[in-house]
Amino acid sequence: MLRGRLFWLIWLLVGCQLLWTAMRAFQAPWVWNPYQAITALFLLTLAVGAVWLALMWQREGQDGIRRRIAAFETELDAPGSAAALRWNLAFWLVAGVLVFVYFRMEQG
Repeated sequence: MLRGRLFWLIWLLVGCQLLWTAMRAFQAPWVWNPYQAITALFLLTLAVGAVWLALMWQREGQDGIRRRIAAFETELDAPGSAAALRWNLAFWLVAGVLVFVYFRMEQG
């Protein structure tokens, strides 16, 4: 697992990329170009994630969320963890798709 500064650097780069995509999305009239579709998808998933976190916070409180995070990190750190394999596979699959889409958008 990525920990410490490298973890935050990756999130900083993701945030900068999303900000750049959103700026490109709103430079043109709304016609559902790829930048606008990615921005809308990001905002939708951000809203869903915020609602899910708020409901979990309401149900379990701050200590419940901390316990869930600790249990998840323990599961990911276990040798031969199926959860770690799934998350790694999902990360690289999504990263590959995003890189492919990014370069396809820049060509067009």
